[in-house]
Amino acid sequence: MSSKPSISLLAYIFTILLISGTCFADLHVAIFNTLPGNTPPLGLHCKSGDDDLGHQSLGVGGMYTWSFLPNFWGTTLFWCNFWWDGKHAGFHVYDINYIPDVVYGVSNFVYEARLDGFYFYAPDRFTHDTYQWELVKKWEY
Repeated sequence: MSSKPSISLLAYIFTILLISGTCFADLHVAIFNTLPGNTPPLGLHCKSGDDDLGHQSLGVGGMYTWSFLPNFWGTTLFWCNFWWDGKHAGFHVYDINYIPDVVYGVSNFVYEARLDGFYFYAPDRFTHDTYQWELVKKWEY
């Protein structure tokens, strides 16, 4: 019995995994509190279907980050709920099917909490000269 078909199949699977990159690439999410000074802290609670990151409290200028590996099927989803000064918001911070204009190869997902809502920026999507923040969620009352 020849082992050629087995080796060929393994090589094919390995190539597909390398091309997809989802099994080997760490992804990073960062949330910054850029709300005005002398205001309450930003409360947040982030989780996925598998991981609950717990409740966090970010003072002005604070940052919360985490890294993860997406699953093989491309169904990894992280969402966060936020509250600040009587307002709240909730949205997907990582969902390959939801994040606007995200292309494969993006590994950093950065959000800023501002007075009017949450802004998204993917630094590996733009050059330093053309980066832009995009409003993805307004505060709700």
